[in-house]
Amino acid sequence: MTYSVEELLPHSAPMILVDRLVDYGEEHVVAEIDLDDQHPFFQDGAIPGWVGIELMAQSVGLFAGIEQRKNNEDITVGFLVGTRRYEAHVPVLPVNVTLRAECYRIMQEDELSVFQCSLMLGDKVLAEAKLNTFKPLDPQQYFEGVKHG
Repeated sequence: MTYSVEELLPHSAPMILVDRLVDYGEEHVVAEIDLDDQHPFFQDGAIPGWVGIELMAQSVGLFAGIEQRKNNEDITVGFLVGTRRYEAHVPVLPVNVTLRAECYRIMQEDELSVFQCSLMLGDKVLAEAKLNTFKPLDPQQYFEGVKHG
């Protein structure tokens, strides 16, 4: 099945930072990101390396969106709750290139998941991290609990 990024992420422009879903499976997702001077985080001729974590997180969001679509569920929010050793191997991300985000689910327990992610330019790893995510089973109930908590 083919999915568009816009139908899988609960974001709206200009904060959808992932451009294309390239591949997905039971435990992985691969996305492409076009970086240029129109990118929302472009500043002083470059894109800061720390933006890579959001590119990875949105790629994981694609994975979650696919799971929801396959189960005929509405797309709901998920949360990046932390990371283990985000390593940006470059201080800034290059522009006028297409990056590839590769994310593999390495652990799932109830509403919590861990993904091993890499941000690639060709065969070069620009950044990598393990992302800890939280996807409430019932987002409305979760937000009500937070609101009254």
